[in-house]
Amino acid sequence: MHLVHISFAGLDRPHCEEERKVNKVTVENNRVPLLYEWLGRAEVLKVLMLKFYECVSADELLRPLFGEMPTDHPQHAADFVGEVFGGSQAYTESRGGHATMLAHHFGRNISEAQRRRWVSLLLDSADEIGLPGDPEFRSALVAYLEWGSRLAVMNSKLPPGTVVDSATPVPKWGWGVPGGPYVPEKD
Repeated sequence: MHLVHISFAGLDRPHCEEERKVNKVTVENNRVPLLYEWLGRAEVLKVLMLKFYECVSADELLRPLFGEMPTDHPQHAADFVGEVFGGSQAYTESRGGHATMLAHHFGRNISEAQRRRWVSLLLDSADEIGLPGDPEFRSALVAYLEWGSRLAVMNSKLPPGTVVDSATPVPKWGWGVPGGPYVPEKD
C-alpha cells in the first residue's frame, strides 16, 4: 500500500507520539488501521466521552437533553463509538446493540441548534484531549458525527416506544474517500 501526502505550503501536521506508534504498526503490517486503532482505542474513547459529557452537563442548550444522564453514560457512548469505528462489540454485548441506541433518542425532540452544539462540543473535546488532528482522520470523524447526529435528530421526532428491529446492526464507519491515514514514506 502506498499512501500519498500532499503538502499545502507549511500546513503539514505535527506527528504526535500516538500517531507515530500507529504509523509504525501500519507500515510494518502493510494495512490501513481501523479508526478505532488510529484514535487510541477504548482508553482514549473513554477519556473523550468523559470530557465531552462534562462539557455537555455544563452547557445550557444541551443540559435539558442530558440532565438525567446516568453516571455510566459516557462509558456506554465510548463503547458505541468504539464499535462503530471497528473496536469490540462491547456496546452490543452489554446494551443490546443499535436498536437500543436508537430507542434512547425517541421522543427527545432534538433541535438543530442542539445537534450543532453537540457536534461542536465533541470536536472541541477531541482537540482538548489530543485526538489525532490529521485531515484524514478528522474527515472521517466529522463525517460520522454529522451523519449520526442528523439521524439522531430524525429519530428524536419518533414517539417513545417506537419499535426497532433488534437485529438492526451497529453502523460501521471507515476512512471514507482518503482511504486511510497519512503515512510518511521512509527516506
